[in-house]
Amino acid sequence: MKTKIVNLGIEGRTTYVTTQTKYGTFHGKVTCADEDLDVQNELDGYIFAETKCNIQAYKRRAKFLEQRAIGIKHAYNVLKNSGINVNDPVMQKLSRQMRIAYREADKAKMIYESSKKSFENLITSSINTRRKIKEKNKD
Repeated sequence: MKTKIVNLGIEGRTTYVTTQTKYGTFHGKVTCADEDLDVQNELDGYIFAETKCNIQAYKRRAKFLEQRAIGIKHAYNVLKNSGINVNDPVMQKLSRQMRIAYREADKAKMIYESSKKSFENLITSSINTRRKIKEKNKD
């Protein structure tokens, strides 16, 4: 998904990023926890905030694709109930488009769900790496 960063900054312990995609404008904000102040890193803050924006965009995209699939299904059912034969070439193409739309919506939902789960791992991994680097630099 093509993303454009339109605003970013730091205020104290809080880092924020605003991104724009074709699905809308999204705001991500993260605040460093008290126990992590020793490894606070500006770049990590930007990465975490941008990742939050991306997760919001994935959610919006999944919702958009689901609505699209529902719309195609509705059109198919309206034509079917009006008496058009399901073997008609137009109905066959519409049926195929409906299957594709639902498949795309399911895939988008899986991407959203997996990105939410991997976000926690990203934070934990980054903090652990920063702590290891800090320990090695002490030596």
